[in-house]
Amino acid sequence: MKKLLSIVVLGYFVCCSLFAEVHLIPLAGCKYLQTAEDDYLLSPSAGIQIMNIVPDSGALSASVNYSLDYYNRGFGDEKIKKLHGINLMGSYSWDKNGVTVMLNSKGEVPFSDVKTLTGIALYTRQIVKTDSFSFVFGGGIAAGDLGKSVKGVNLYALPFPVFSLGYHNDIVSTSLSFMGTPGFNLVLFPEAIVRFDGTVALAGFDSAKDLTFDCALKVYPFKNTAAGEVISFAAGVSNTIETYKLANKDEYGFQYYSAYGELNATFLTLRCGYNFNGSKIFNKEVKGDMYNGIFASVSAMFFF
Repeated sequence: MKKLLSIVVLGYFVCCSLFAEVHLIPLAGCKYLQTAEDDYLLSPSAGIQIMNIVPDSGALSASVNYSLDYYNRGFGDEKIKKLHGINLMGSYSWDKNGVTVMLNSKGEVPFSDVKTLTGIALYTRQIVKTDSFSFVFGGGIAAGDLGKSVKGVNLYALPFPVFSLGYHNDIVSTSLSFMGTPGFNLVLFPEAIVRFDGTVALAGFDSAKDLTFDCALKVYPFKNTAAGEVISFAAGVSNTIETYKLANKDEYGFQYYSAYGELNATFLTLRCGYNFNGSKIFNKEVKGDMYNGIFASVSAMFFF
């Protein structure tokens, strides 16, 4: 991990010398989730994003993020306490075209084998762009342990179509996208002080609980002042799913619903609430209920 961060930092200074405009954005955060009456999950994270690199022919951005999930009492027969997540992403756009590459690894030992890896490469082209409507189309390929097979042969790479439809006016702003999995976003009264913001996506196809969502009523109290939309408050509900690959190739995860309140000050976001009706998942099968408890998260970023 130290070598990876060193490469990113070195690449930043190289980019500074080659391009006219470069921005470095360090990110940090921490989540707390109560998983039992006397147990909890603590998840600190950190990352670096390089963006707005603007040569004459296009724009380039890259990021690296690391997260650690620490279980206070451990889980499973081996009482595993630490699970790691590493995410790498790069994108390049020129004219109406865009290319994005992502590599993600989550598990007890990241990058240990193909079962802990998920890679995606996308190409998109903007077909329509007006003041109210946009349409982007393209294709991609997913690689990793996809859980798919043909005549007993496991598939480790799979092509898929990519598209994004967007519509915007003073009453509604909405988008429908398919980038490996389908997702839908709806904002009512996008220019008002009080808005509804909802996002729905599919994390899998095994049960109705695979339908993840985050829906909130948001208030921008300084919308009509010089501060604009820098600060907002929100109250909402969500469905969250997390999965990890263990060193013995087993898959562990959990799913839970939550009700929360949030303060977003652009560079600092605080969220806290109550999780309920959750499930513990082992190798894609529900193995018990998750404890109803509290959760909290804080995330921060700085723009250079």
